Amino acid sequence: MKSFKVNGTLGEFEFNLPESVNEINVEYLNQCTDFIHPNKDYALVGIVYKDSLSLVLTSAKKNQTAQLAIVPIFIKTGDTDSEFINSLKTGDKVVISASDLSIGNHINSPYNKITPQNIINVCEGDKNITKEAFLMITPVCFLEFKLVPVSAIHAMLDETKNSYINPFVRKVYNSTGEA
Repeated sequence: MKSFKVNGTLGEFEFNLPESVNEINVEYLNQCTDFIHPNKDYALVGIVYKDSLSLVLTSAKKNQTAQLAIVPIFIKTGDTDSEFINSLKTGDKVVISASDLSIGNHINSPYNKITPQNIINVCEGDKNITKEAFLMITPVCFLEFKLVPVSAIHAMLDETKNSYINPFVRKVYNSTGEA
């Protein structure tokens, strides 16, 4: 988690922004979406944007939309007879095409405070946050929600396997075992 304080036009705030998708826990996802009940054959997915805070704040000042990398995650579904969809758990990383996400219905949750727009609004007026954001090298995660047809979810991604030795590119270790 990346922690920092902001004293802007909306007041003083403390942020703890996740630095990876795994830091957005299932409890937070459930609390933010408890009031949302997808219809039959629809699924609620989280869109996790991952980029530097400085890019998000700079883009907002220029009235531009930042081109953020996204990771779709499964939240929940309405009734469906799809065994694949019913096997998914909250927080699973899923594969959904960009076009399916773009036509999905945006769902605003008043309980989700880590949307890009909310962070931009809270940071507005703080003269030091932009300088501080440029010093933050690690990208942070933002979260929004979309409602999509279950047919738009094409796959689920497992965690990558670290034990595989790639025959094409691999890290070389010196005699002390350090990279």
